[in-house]
Amino acid sequence: MAKDYYSILGLSKDATKEDIKKAYRKLAKQYHPDLNKSNEASQKFKEVNEAVSVLLDDEKRKQYDLYGKTFEDSFSQRDFDFSTGPDFGFGDFGFDDIFDMFFTGGTRQSRRRASRDRGEDVYVDLTISLEDAYHGAEKDVRIDTKDVCEDCSGKGYSSEDDISVCPDCNGTGYVKSVKRTIFGVFSSTTGCRKCGGEGRIIKNPCKSCKGSGTVRKEESFTVSIPAGISDGEILRVREKGNASFRSGTRGNLYLRISIKSHPLFERRGNDLYVEIPVSFTKLALGGEIEVPSLSSSRLSLKIPAGTDSHTTFRLRGKGINGADLYAKLIGKAILNRKAKNLVAQLDELVEDPYKGFKKKHSSFFKK
Repeated sequence: MAKDYYSILGLSKDATKEDIKKAYRKLAKQYHPDLNKSNEASQKFKEVNEAVSVLLDDEKRKQYDLYGKTFEDSFSQRDFDFSTGPDFGFGDFGFDDIFDMFFTGGTRQSRRRASRDRGEDVYVDLTISLEDAYHGAEKDVRIDTKDVCEDCSGKGYSSEDDISVCPDCNGTGYVKSVKRTIFGVFSSTTGCRKCGGEGRIIKNPCKSCKGSGTVRKEESFTVSIPAGISDGEILRVREKGNASFRSGTRGNLYLRISIKSHPLFERRGNDLYVEIPVSFTKLALGGEIEVPSLSSSRLSLKIPAGTDSHTTFRLRGKGINGADLYAKLIGKAILNRKAKNLVAQLDELVEDPYKGFKKKHSSFFKK
């Protein structure tokens, strides 16, 4: 059965080119293998690219609408690779570059040059303490990046005598191929493999960077961690990433924050939770205790007489960024011999709530 290119893109047969472009933008981002790791995504992405390659070309679309399956058989036998898009190349530029090239007719050479205007971004994990997240902090970061080669100023060669025009593309950065079929002549344009779309070849590359224009360099600097930052949050540090290929600007550094577990406090959102052991006499008689906190101010809590164990008290505004601190009181009975004797005497004087409970629900107790 012939593939329904319109159905693949979710369009009707009267769809305009703008409709096709919009559908591609949506589906490419949904199924591109770099963004979607499911087993079906790669095949779906290939089908989407195949459909767009046909429907955005007036002649191919006309042939497809007229001949359907016959056209598909002929089209599928040609040397097209739909796994990365219709001659798009996702390797070193983003979706906006793809659409500018494909929908406005830009060349691969111009796209590659544009991609060098900004270097690659660098991603680093940074672990901080809960105290750092509460107060904010200054952290030293050490990363391994690509910097502009000083020996060649990022060009990859020392002088103009070290380069020559690519013989395969004659300096254009791309090559054209023509195929004849029973439906007519079809031409395609692809980036030049010999020069990588540069249009030029380095005969004598720089010895320091081997023609890449960049060298590895270890850098250290200080970054500010804002108060209230969350686990998994990402900070962007502008122009601390890799230098671009041959003297462009630097990319950004992205720090993924990981907050270490705390021995005392648990964080839920911006609220903090802490468990505090207290004596059962403090719960029974009431009193006042000091509550641990990440803030610099002293916190005290008045315990009403007759408080049950595991009762939680809220201290407003003492969490992160003005959220709350919750203190759960855990009753503990650690008694020496003298205390045990006193408690035994006390037990004879106070009313035992368990006896009343058992009497009220006697039917549930075995005789």
